[in-house]
Amino acid sequence: MAPKTLYPLLLLCLSTATCVAAESVAEPSVTPLSSFDGTWTVTDVVGYSDVSGGIPEAKRLLGKVMRISGGQIEFAGERCRPREGFRVRTVDTAPKLEDEYGINLEDTGLPPKTLLLDGESCAAVFRMDAHRVVFGWNGVIVRAVKP
Repeated sequence: MAPKTLYPLLLLCLSTATCVAAESVAEPSVTPLSSFDGTWTVTDVVGYSDVSGGIPEAKRLLGKVMRISGGQIEFAGERCRPREGFRVRTVDTAPKLEDEYGINLEDTGLPPKTLLLDGESCAAVFRMDAHRVVFGWNGVIVRAVKP
């Protein structure tokens, strides 16, 4: 075979090998629901609803661990599993925080639009970033981190 006819074959072979290699190392996709899964530790208080447990409840919550997995939330000795499952959606954060807790966006550090994990009577969990969430418990709004 002449060198000119080898070039197209070589190019085809290299591009096929590159595509196959790229497919084999691709990371598994992360669904919004699974991005909330994990163990989250409460690190600080970001606000209080009009009706809350106040400072005593806030102190009690610091250091507590919330576990989200298998369609349920476990926190402070309670477990919540919505019958219809959780819903994850992108929300305008400020009005949702005002509706849920009566607090301002600036107090939380959340972005203007964020993912919200919501399900019936379970605590609403706002996604701050890959390792931080904000949620309310007994009227105390807290930030939690995942290592």
